[in-house]
Amino acid sequence: MERTEREQTSDSNKALRVLRTAMLAGAAAIALYALQFSAISQKTAVASVGLMVAGAFLLMGGVLGFIFGIPRTLQQESGGAVKVGADGPGAGYLANTNLEQISDWLTKMLVGVGLTQLTAMPSHLRAVTSYIAEGIGGGRDASIFALSVLLYFSIIGFLFGYLWTRLFLAGAFRQADQTALGTLSERMEQANRDIEEIKKQTKLDAEAQNLVDRQLNPSFELPPAPQPELDEAIAAASPEAKAKIFYQTWKVRGENWRNNKQLMEKTIPIFRSLVKSDPDGRYHMNHGQLGFALKDKVTPEWENALTELSCAIDIRGGNKEEGWRYYEFNRAICRINLDEDFRSNQPSAPPVRKAIVADLKEAIAHDFTDLVSANENIQAWMQLNQVSMEDIAA
Repeated sequence: MERTEREQTSDSNKALRVLRTAMLAGAAAIALYALQFSAISQKTAVASVGLMVAGAFLLMGGVLGFIFGIPRTLQQESGGAVKVGADGPGAGYLANTNLEQISDWLTKMLVGVGLTQLTAMPSHLRAVTSYIAEGIGGGRDASIFALSVLLYFSIIGFLFGYLWTRLFLAGAFRQADQTALGTLSERMEQANRDIEEIKKQTKLDAEAQNLVDRQLNPSFELPPAPQPELDEAIAAASPEAKAKIFYQTWKVRGENWRNNKQLMEKTIPIFRSLVKSDPDGRYHMNHGQLGFALKDKVTPEWENALTELSCAIDIRGGNKEEGWRYYEFNRAICRINLDEDFRSNQPSAPPVRKAIVADLKEAIAHDFTDLVSANENIQAWMQLNQVSMEDIAA
């Protein structure tokens, strides 16, 4: 029966524990060797040198084991990259194998050099062990012990480094590659979703712009869109598209409110849709332009215009930006035309008079004196209610 990966890993871990135990046993042997000396200082010196030498050869063996044990990444035989993404051809990804190549070069080089220097190996070992023996007491016993430490810890280090590399490094490489692939795949999927969202929004913006153009420039083949359809299209448009639609419609209203009221009235459904697309009431200009258009119709809608202008003023608040006091000027005109007493050639009731005077004061305070003086309805109301320009300017 084929052994499972978990069982193989368990056996490898046991082997690592055995090697760790062997390391501790070797260190204990060095300590026992140092006990043969009588002086404490000599014991300490021999033990310290022996442990440091053992550690050095252990590390050297571990590095060699690491180099020999580096796993090889499987790449596609065709040289192609792993595909990322679920649909069709995508960007490619290959694991970086520089470390594996270096390991392969070093392994071949070490084996080659070792084979060519095999005959000289005993003399090199004697030289090294003689040098180490001087640090652990000297003499024949010290040379033998030094050679034992060299071989013992080098072999343990090699086995430990090789086994650890094979056991853990391959998994770490695999996990890193999978994480990189997963991250790259997620980013590409997110990018694809963003692109699809942009395409979808662009289509919605184009549909809204098309309906606005039909509203402002109707033809026999393409009549104006119904108000619900226009509301839905503009509500789905992006903020940038709504801004473009607003300024386009504002320009048509501003250029035609005096001389081409029929064309100007075509802007009203668009402004209504813009107002409806702003349920939080963030933009006062939507209401303001709608109020102007309703006031300037061939048959003015004074009540609705008054409502929209009042809403625009509420949203605008205390904004002193130049130009927006047209709201109060035009609201005064709406209030005058809605005043039953004025239509009956009677002075206005005190609340109505107070509201109209307050709007006219705002207009005068922002240099609309010429507009107030030139408006026949305002002048007739002021004369009927005995309100002078000085009273308003006070």
